[in-house]
Amino acid sequence: MELRAFTVADILDAAVECFWSKALYFISSALIVQAPPLLAGSAYLKTLSFRSAVTFQNSLKELVSVLPFFFLSLCAYTLAKWIVTMPGRDLVTGEKGSFRGNLRALAGKLPSLALYSALLLCIAALFIAVPLLVAESLSSRKLAYNDAMLAVLLALALSGAAALWFSVRSCLVIPAMVAEGRGFAGGLRRSWHLTGSMGAKALIVWISLHGLVIGTAVPLLSLFPLAGMLYVAAFLPVTALGELFLYYDSVVWQEAYDLVLCARSLQKGAVLPDGGI
Repeated sequence: MELRAFTVADILDAAVECFWSKALYFISSALIVQAPPLLAGSAYLKTLSFRSAVTFQNSLKELVSVLPFFFLSLCAYTLAKWIVTMPGRDLVTGEKGSFRGNLRALAGKLPSLALYSALLLCIAALFIAVPLLVAESLSSRKLAYNDAMLAVLLALALSGAAALWFSVRSCLVIPAMVAEGRGFAGGLRRSWHLTGSMGAKALIVWISLHGLVIGTAVPLLSLFPLAGMLYVAAFLPVTALGELFLYYDSVVWQEAYDLVLCARSLQKGAVLPDGGI
């Protein structure tokens, strides 16, 4: 595949094209890793009684009880992204990693993936906890219903904007870990630097990728939530591959990475294709 600077449309097209080139592998890998915690979490949610005695304390207690399942689902999510990103990197750079080498690399990065999952959990907790805290603080005051709802919606919008910002700034953690062999802290610094230099492009790509997957799943999620979640899990590779292309786009723009690969190929005596790398 030609490694070059991409437009937003190029990144989306490349992610979808790469996904369908190995669709069976990507879908099966994503489901095998993510389905068990999703099914376990769904079974546990059915045992909770969110409708009875709805108070802040009860809601908080039940949300805390769900956290272990949510964290396991996030660990499966980051693991699936790693499994998808490894062959995606090989397709982009033309390098061929061995199965044993990839397995050793994965084993060495499991603690980093767990830390990244914890970061995503904190982002999700920020989005959920802030509106709940605002609603609890307003419940003790005699405010008009419209004023209270406006305050809660404003808190929800602000926490959502903050969660979105953190998600975009950290979206290149796994591509940086895979492509450069970094740990969690190094990958987070790398992602923060690269996305900060791209401006709105990273935000547009992130929203487009997740909107493409989640948007098509909305009818299924509304009718059969578990089936909808499994659908989103199956098409997670599209977002992971899109983030990988966004990573390579950023290093080509900012660091001329395509020229680095060109120099490596020339040192090995390789014949370059007419289109480039």
